[in-house]
Amino acid sequence: MASYPATLLRFFTLNANSISAIQDEKFWFSSSDKFNDPFEFECRLDVNAHGYSLSDEDLAKMPQLAKRALGEEYSLDGMKELARAASSEFDELIHRVYAAHANKFLRRMGVCCFFPESALLNPLYWAHYADSHNGFAVEIDARKAVEISTEVEKPETGSEQADKLTGRVLAPVVYRPAPVSMELPMDTETQINLLARAMSTKSPPWRDEKEWRFIQYDRANQLVSLGPVITKIYFGLRVPDHQKRLIRSVTDDRYQYYEALVNIGTYDFRFQRLPL
Repeated sequence: MASYPATLLRFFTLNANSISAIQDEKFWFSSSDKFNDPFEFECRLDVNAHGYSLSDEDLAKMPQLAKRALGEEYSLDGMKELARAASSEFDELIHRVYAAHANKFLRRMGVCCFFPESALLNPLYWAHYADSHNGFAVEIDARKAVEISTEVEKPETGSEQADKLTGRVLAPVVYRPAPVSMELPMDTETQINLLARAMSTKSPPWRDEKEWRFIQYDRANQLVSLGPVITKIYFGLRVPDHQKRLIRSVTDDRYQYYEALVNIGTYDFRFQRLPL
């Protein structure tokens, strides 16, 4: 477990949904299209990589794949003619088909974002992800969550290689200047590895967030239990006392609870543990 942080934080807006989720120890796993960055899960096929060829077996599958992925009709003879011509039209078609299938798979991936312990005293996280200090943050035992994740039952995708991505994993986000790029031809193992990288890659302006992600196949846009991994709850500066009491009540007072306090004369704040 040395490669994983001991703890991670997730920030919440305080509302009925977040209170209910914390009460049940569940976390919302979003699909990539619900994120605030439109480039999430971007997986680029290199359209300049011409000159590849498909096997006869793969070429025979292309009309069906094109119909399923793009809704476009191609006869096998027409596909073979495009292939023989080695045209840019055929290159573009292959890339569109592969990209559509990759995106269909990626849209079924649920993602839950967490941040390192250093985010706790950073006002930007509280402003952007906890409703300007009107919300709260939850600390989890990240290594325990990873241990529990190894026991999660994996749904079958119909592909032995794709099944490698169907468990729940925790991964650090990597910040790169360009999306993950695929270049054909490509074996299935390589394609799966690149898809996995696409799920945890963002552009450099996000680098300061130092984000970690739990990712799980077929769990997009739903609440998911990570197990009994919550250890602490931190209330923002603007959370009123009655809402603090409410959260403590619905969580049976089973965690450590902290409230934010301003360090007078500075822009800084600290957390003080609330008495039992």
